[in-house]
Amino acid sequence: MESDQNLKIKQVSNLSGTKRGSEESSDDSVSVNKKNKDSVNLEFEFDLNASIEEENCVDDVEKHNQFVHGFDLNGPINEVIDISSDDNDDDDDKKLVNSSLFDLHLGFENGSFVERKYTKEEKGKAKVDDFLSLSLTSEVQQADTVYEAPELNSRETSEPIAEALELNSRETSEPIAATTSSTVHPQVLKQVLQIPKNQEKKAGDYSHLGSVYDFLNKMVDSDKTSKACGELKAVIDQITKREAEKLIDWSPCRVDFRPSVVSSLLDLSLDVLVKNADAISSFDHVPEWLKRKLINLLCDTHRMDIHILELLFKDSPSEIRVKNCSWMTQQQLTQTLGNSCLQNLRVLQLDYCGQCSFDDIIPNSLARSPNSLPFLGILSLKGAARLSDNTLKPLFISAPLLQSINLSQCTLLTHTAIKHMVSYLKNNLKELYIDECPRIDAHLSSRLIIELEHLEVLSIAGIETVCDEFVVLVVVSLGDKLKELNLAGCVMLTNSCLKSIGYYCPNLCHLNLSHLCRLTDLGLCYLAAGCKSLKSLNVARTDFSDELIAAFLETSGKSLKELSLNHVSKVSFNTAFSLAKFSKDLVSLDVSWCRELTDEAIGFITDNCSSLKLLKVFGCTQLTESFLLGHANSQVSIVGHDLSLMDRVNMLEPDEILLRHSALKTPENGL
Repeated sequence: MESDQNLKIKQVSNLSGTKRGSEESSDDSVSVNKKNKDSVNLEFEFDLNASIEEENCVDDVEKHNQFVHGFDLNGPINEVIDISSDDNDDDDDKKLVNSSLFDLHLGFENGSFVERKYTKEEKGKAKVDDFLSLSLTSEVQQADTVYEAPELNSRETSEPIAEALELNSRETSEPIAATTSSTVHPQVLKQVLQIPKNQEKKAGDYSHLGSVYDFLNKMVDSDKTSKACGELKAVIDQITKREAEKLIDWSPCRVDFRPSVVSSLLDLSLDVLVKNADAISSFDHVPEWLKRKLINLLCDTHRMDIHILELLFKDSPSEIRVKNCSWMTQQQLTQTLGNSCLQNLRVLQLDYCGQCSFDDIIPNSLARSPNSLPFLGILSLKGAARLSDNTLKPLFISAPLLQSINLSQCTLLTHTAIKHMVSYLKNNLKELYIDECPRIDAHLSSRLIIELEHLEVLSIAGIETVCDEFVVLVVVSLGDKLKELNLAGCVMLTNSCLKSIGYYCPNLCHLNLSHLCRLTDLGLCYLAAGCKSLKSLNVARTDFSDELIAAFLETSGKSLKELSLNHVSKVSFNTAFSLAKFSKDLVSLDVSWCRELTDEAIGFITDNCSSLKLLKVFGCTQLTESFLLGHANSQVSIVGHDLSLMDRVNMLEPDEILLRHSALKTPENGL
């Protein structure tokens, strides 16, 4: 391989204007000396980095290509150098007969893009940059020549790339990844990808709170909530000035001791009963709360069967609560109801009866005659996939004192079902759950729902047609009567609905705003200005900032007992400090996937919130044993860091659930 090799390469004729010619110039011989493969030293007679500008080129597209690639693809190519392969195979000695293989086509032929397969001689083994749009997939070696990219600091170079990738209008880097192809110069791409970093919010930069300050300044002197707005503005000012991370003073108090989890005697006894459920012969003299706990365990372990159900319906029961009836057939339910006396029934819960068709069961077995269920006040048929609108009418006639109805996930129901409720239960209905009923049209239902004058609880989670106009109409009509509102997953909602909630619902106790991606900090300001009695708040997967959540907690979070910040990525030290200092009555806290919270931040919350009993930390991989073993709250159950306490996820559910905010009516005091 030490002998020189002479390779004749055709010189491409120089082009003028934008039209590429097809004629070739006369052949010129260029000698390329191939050195020893152990010491590769390449000397080019032209600069690969130089930008070749074509004269009289007025096409903007070609100018853009010239900028991106560093040279004009349609311009003249004076000389082509072949970098021979170092592979010692027989193909190295073969000569290429077809002259077209000696032309370096850079991916274009007659002005159009053409893909073709390149030979080993054309690929070579030297360091080749990836910006030529060539399909160079072979491994390259480092050459002695050093490529210096042109400077891209001028305005003319940075703006076209930023505009092409739309960096100024996008918040994530995903669109950037989609455009990082081999057609972009490596150095250009490196500088482009640094643009979002330069645009990141610096420490102490609170420009994102501009709309919040504008709202508060307008409302301070012009609204009935002016006092609350003034307090909120003052709190935000304090938060933006303090350094919350330095104010959090926490250190582990016991590192070498992990409190053991010991099951109570009641839990151990229930576990034995669940494993031997077929031996249970009666529920006589068993309290309702204990019966409910046992049935829930049977449903969770999939041991619930017709034997236990018949025991529940034996004699004249007052409560039937079965949260999973997916195992039950229509024949089993029909026979069980037909053999039972339902005269004293107050609560009936038969969730997920997907196999049962209620078209026959309700008129023949359950609602046998008008007023046949005089005490029935709570009805839950959640997940009854075969329940229709007209089937509910005889049920409402037979149970005139129904005050709570749960028809969530009943996919066949429409607004006609709500119309039947208004016709027969208008004066009594206080709780309505219609989550994830896709056929219920919010526009047609809004005028019906506002006729339920005594409604206290409304849950419409997952209904996609729910919009701001629906919420405004409902909260304006129901006003201070509304105690609980679930809007989770109603993706069309914006800050406008929160403005009406904060203004017209001062007595609201429970609010679920999870998975509402259109909400901003301004919406949280509306709530803080009006809702001072919230006991439960769920803002999971929202985009609220750390500063506004902290301000809300300091002004309106003193009565909170349950708070979910699941997947609120901006939660950090300000929220942690405000929780520890102002939410002393907090019982349940969910900070799952809040990875900005450190051991010190969560430890500060846990030790200062002495009432905290349940802490969910799913996805918080940043937590270490420094917190898990070092917190001082002996009564808190930390769920999510492992699977040892998963049975405590729902530990705070009350033993007896009737109506959430009112007493259950009876024929004596209700008619």
